[in-house]
Amino acid sequence: MGSKEKKIKIRAGEEGGLVYSTQKDTMAELLAAALGKNSSSDKQDFPEPEGAARAKLRLEKNGRGGKTVTVIYDITSARHSLLEVCQRLKKSLGCGGAVQNDTILIQGDFREKIRAHLEKEGFQVKGG
Repeated sequence: MGSKEKKIKIRAGEEGGLVYSTQKDTMAELLAAALGKNSSSDKQDFPEPEGAARAKLRLEKNGRGGKTVTVIYDITSARHSLLEVCQRLKKSLGCGGAVQNDTILIQGDFREKIRAHLEKEGFQVKGG
């Protein structure tokens, strides 16, 4: 029994295109290898949106059985992940929280502490 050769078929044309492959690498790596390009040079760093990273604060009690929740919403930042920001806030405040539909929910009224923490991370914070 002979060993199977890995196949790469390229469609003819100016740009070319990967049509079929039996390799388990990513399609971008295969296409770059087939076209003789370095895949690391194709990666782009997307610039930060205009202005600083922003976030808005509000306090909610409705629909939560009388419990108070600080909501951080309208977060605009390409550098910060919502999950990472939520984890750092929960750890520094010693409370619970979650990420839900592009918002961060922190259990309790910690508006001033959250504002200080986010401003230290480079956010411009509004509301509260």
